[in-house]
Amino acid sequence: MVDRCLICEKSREADGEFCALHTTALRNLEREYPRWNKSFGGSLTRDEYYTKLVSLNETGLAAKEVISHARVKGESK
Repeated sequence: MVDRCLICEKSREADGEFCALHTTALRNLEREYPRWNKSFGGSLTRDEYYTKLVSLNETGLAAKEVISHARVKGESK
């Protein structure tokens, strides 16, 4: 089995499914979700969070790719 990122096919990190870029994007998404959720009164679902991020021009391509991957895998609920 080739150790490639599930999103971009670059070499993946030894301890994960993604390359360094997508691993960083995933960590940032996970780190910021509680803050966003709190600012929306604690009722923001992960899918709503992703929808808001995808609509922002400021959201980077790597983050959008991680979001798309999560949605395909059904991990955005």
